[in-house]
Amino acid sequence: MKKIISLIICIIFVFSLVACDNKTTTTNKDGSDGNFTSSSEDYFEWDDNLIVGLTDKGLKQKELVIPERCEGFNGSIFAEKENTVEKVSFAGNNDVLLNGVFTSAKNIKIVSLPGGLTKISNMDFWLCESLEEINIPS
Repeated sequence: MKKIISLIICIIFVFSLVACDNKTTTTNKDGSDGNFTSSSEDYFEWDDNLIVGLTDKGLKQKELVIPERCEGFNGSIFAEKENTVEKVSFAGNNDVLLNGVFTSAKNIKIVSLPGGLTKISNMDFWLCESLEEINIPS
């Protein structure tokens, strides 16, 4: 009986380690504080390679890293629901269609845009009340 209980405990332990391994993290682009910023495709609602919204998990993040897969956005993903997102950066350097993504984003303070970005329109940051810093590529 003790062997069976020990085996069950070992199996549970192994499954918990495997579950923890599925999280993806990347370091901050500037590397200034050594903290890790969470990046996960699970934080976003997708339509092919366009981000159309944030999932419940995404709404609860303070920092979001937009996955390299993203080719653009289908309008503002921060305006419709309450969220805690304050900082947004991009994992890749590809050109993306912003399409007003930060419009009415009330909590966002810092945005670091991708290096390959070619266009910022008038509406991309409209009514972004808390915005303090935008890192624009050269």
